[in-house]
Order: sequence, then C-alpha cells, then structure tokens
Amino acid sequence: MEQSELLAYVTNAFASLGVEYFITGGLAATVHGEPRFTNGIDLVARLRRDHVAGLLNAFPMPEFCISESAVEQPIRDRFQFNII
Repeated sequence: MEQSELLAYVTNAFASLGVEYFITGGLAATVHGEPRFTNGIDLVARLRRDHVAGLLNAFPMPEFCISESAVEQPIRDRFQFNII
C-alpha cells in the first residue's frame, strides 16, 4: 500500500469512528513545502476507551499490527502508540 493510500485508509477509519485527529511530522512538513524523506505517517488523535474495539476492527491482523493491550494504556495515559 502506498503512503497516500494508507493515509486515506487511516483518515477514513478515524472519520468513521468519530476520532478527532491532525497530521504532523514529516508528512505535514512535506505538505507545507519542506520535503522530508519519511515513510511514516504521524498523527495526533483524540482517542477514547470506547474507540478501542472500532480501532481494532479497522486495522485487522495480519495486515496491521495492533492489539488491545498495546493501545489501552496509552489511551488512558494520553501517550503514543504505533499501528504498524
């Protein structure tokens, strides 16, 4: 999956879950005119505990690497986690 396709996938998933988010990092810098060589997509999202089930359904294994235990505490602590 190309980066643009993945970004569309993620933003559509967040929209369907009602998750507020913004894009940051290298991708945002590139969009605003300062190219950076990155394949990652950095997002800041306002996730709640009630988003977890939908998040896991939106990013199923084995296409993605995410687990309930890997997201619950970061959501509670308002900290970062990865969806690979």
